[in-house]
Amino acid sequence: MFLTEPAFSGIVLTAQTFNPSIFTEPWLAENGIIPAGSFEGLRVFSPQVAQFQTCTIQVLVVPPKMQIIFPLTASEGDAELACKIAERTVQLLPQTPYQALGLNFDYFVPPPEGHDFLAFDRALLGDGNYPLIPELPPQMRGLDGTSPRTMKGAGSSSTSSP
Repeated sequence: MFLTEPAFSGIVLTAQTFNPSIFTEPWLAENGIIPAGSFEGLRVFSPQVAQFQTCTIQVLVVPPKMQIIFPLTASEGDAELACKIAERTVQLLPQTPYQALGLNFDYFVPPPEGHDFLAFDRALLGDGNYPLIPELPPQMRGLDGTSPRTMKGAGSSSTSSP
C-alpha cells in the first residue's frame, strides 16, 4: 500500500475557559499575531465565538477550544503562522487554564492504480458489516461493484420503514 507523507493540518488548544471576546481584529494585530491587512473573508467577533481567517489560515475560538486550521480553498497552509498564533496566544493569555494542545495531521491514501475506490475503501476500512450499512441502498454501499459516479438510476429514491 502506498502512503504519502503526513501533511500538517492544524492545531487545537483546549482550556477550561476560553474567552472569545478577547480575539478581536485590533487585539490580534496590536499583539503581532496577525497583521491588520491580512484578514480575509467573513469574520465574527463576539462574546460567544471568534472566527477569522487569512489566505492561509483559519481560526475558530469557541469555548472550550481554539482551532487553527487551513482554509479549504488554500492549496497550502502556513504551518509557521499556525504555530505563531498558538504560541502568542499562550504567551499573551497565561492566566487561561490550558488543558491540552493537539497537533493534527492529514494522511492521504490513494487507491492503487487500476483499483476501484469503493472496493479499496472497503478493504482498508472494513468489510461493511456495520448496523447502518443495510439501511443504505446497494449503490451507496459500494458492495455491488458500482461507483456512485457511474451508477444507473442515481436519481431514484428509496424508502425504508422503521
